[in-house]
Amino acid sequence: GNGGCANCHRVAGKGGFLGPDLTNIGRTSTLPKLKASILTPDEVRTPGYGFVTITMRDGTKLEGIEKDRTNYNI
Repeated sequence: GNGGCANCHRVAGKGGFLGPDLTNIGRTSTLPKLKASILTPDEVRTPGYGFVTITMRDGTKLEGIEKDRTNYNI
C-alpha cells in the first residue's frame, strides 16, 4: 500500500516537493541508507530538506522546511 510518500516526494515527475526527488534514488543510495532514511528520517537528512521551527522575538513560532541555512537565510 501507499505509505503517503508521494505527499512529499516526487518520482518520475509525480508527487510532492517537500522532500527530495526519489526518481533515481536506487542509483544514488544503498539499501542500508534507504532503510535508515525510512525508519529514522530525522537521523539521515538530505541537505535542504530538514524541518525547522523558528521562534521570533515576539514569541511567534514559524515551522517549515530548511532550504538554506546561512547567517541571513533559513
